Amino acid sequence: MGWARFRKGVNPQYAFCTMPGFSRASYAEFVRNVKVQTLAACHERAFEAFGGVPKGVLYGLLQAGIRTDSSSHAVRTILTRKSSSAANSRSAAG
Repeated sequence: MGWARFRKGVNPQYAFCTMPGFSRASYAEFVRNVKVQTLAACHERAFEAFGGVPKGVLYGLLQAGIRTDSSSHAVRTILTRKSSSAANSRSAAG
């Protein structure tokens, strides 16, 4: 997972980019900020596109999107909740 900046200035443009380690599939989404809420929402949409939540996520240059420990904790909490709800829905379906 990583961020790329495409446009600077008053209206910056960023791309959230990720790919699962088990395939060559990739996911990219253009966004206007790199706030924690945006990061979490991008993860949710990427996981939905890949059809599930991985056991782990590797980050590249995460400091571009998260700058404090409290924000980092917020993302871990959001991703843990998403992972737990996905596991519960798989259990209910099986």
